[in-house]
Amino acid sequence: MIPLTGARLSSLACVWLLATGVAGCAKSPPPDLDRRIAEAGRGLEGDPALEARREEVAAAVARERGEPALDEVELRVGGASRDGDARVGAKLRVPVPDPGLVGARRAVRRAETEASLARLEETSLSRRGALCFLSIASEAHRESSEIYEVYARRQRMLLEWNEEWRRAGLQSERPATQFEIEGQIKLVSRKPGPPPEPSAVTVPLPPVGRGRGTLVTSPELLSDLVRTRHPSASVHRALIRRYEALTDRARSAGRPWFEFVDIDYAHSFETGGRDDFGGQLAFRIPFGIESRADADRYRALGRSEMLKGEALIQDQVRQSLYSLKDLQYFESNAEHWQELSELARRAEEVADRWREARLARPSQVENLIDRAYDARVTILEARERAGLAGCMVLALTGVSPDDWPRE
Repeated sequence: MIPLTGARLSSLACVWLLATGVAGCAKSPPPDLDRRIAEAGRGLEGDPALEARREEVAAAVARERGEPALDEVELRVGGASRDGDARVGAKLRVPVPDPGLVGARRAVRRAETEASLARLEETSLSRRGALCFLSIASEAHRESSEIYEVYARRQRMLLEWNEEWRRAGLQSERPATQFEIEGQIKLVSRKPGPPPEPSAVTVPLPPVGRGRGTLVTSPELLSDLVRTRHPSASVHRALIRRYEALTDRARSAGRPWFEFVDIDYAHSFETGGRDDFGGQLAFRIPFGIESRADADRYRALGRSEMLKGEALIQDQVRQSLYSLKDLQYFESNAEHWQELSELARRAEEVADRWREARLARPSQVENLIDRAYDARVTILEARERAGLAGCMVLALTGVSPDDWPRE
């Protein structure tokens, strides 16, 4: 006689489910689980928000494993004595798994695991976008400080020159004092403020120059990229699959099916002893009122999730298109930025030469230095805007500007 242990009964239930066309007795996690978790955490080690999402994925995987075909049986043991005949009996009640119901429950939990994975990737992208913005701000502050230091050194030389002229009587008191206070105001007002928090991710500012081609900005391409690459779209898809599986589960609950099988055994201790066996099969016959209501509710929630996903995609496409046009504008004006940079360099050379040779008044040389400073700041601000636009493209589409399709 083969003992019917819990593990053996569960195995038999899996055989039954496979025979009736329901796969899924295996308890393996999604095949790309480890790869997606590793990619989401690359460069973000120790981030608490990401760690929290990773634990949610682990919880979802554990919950998915906890959906067996058969997890328990009921055993009843009792005895009685009548007219001197002692009897002992046992009843084994084994639930009969509904293939449709079990398959739907497993599909629900697999969809929940997929949603958890997508939320992990969503958080990863959000953190990368935030670090990108912070890195661009840090790089812009660093370059702004370098531009200011060069400008401030030249401005202080002019202030010293102005003081020399005032002491020598070559500059009257009023214009000399006015030049000094205006120069000090510029030194104070143009000095960069405190640097932003340093970023672990270093994203350089876009260089002045054209890309390998023109950035593709067609709404169709943007829509496809957001659908396939942005994790938020994957979250909505997983939730849609979850509601589809919940709808199937509700339908299965409304169909007649076997409830359980009872196996009865009794032993009589009268002379010679006697073993009696029996059994019964129970059917579940639902009226379907609750299951139909649940199915309608899950279908409506699935449609709602689909519309939310479409709204998200449209918003992401619209915002990313604006950011891409900012990048296009920066790249299309590369020649102007280069020309402006060259003019700033030449203006500084002329100002230095005229200052050293004392060929003009300090105020005249100062005008060249100010215009060169303004030119360099203008270029830096354009590069910063382009860098922030690139971060926005990454956050909205999941694709960095370096990998963006070009014509």
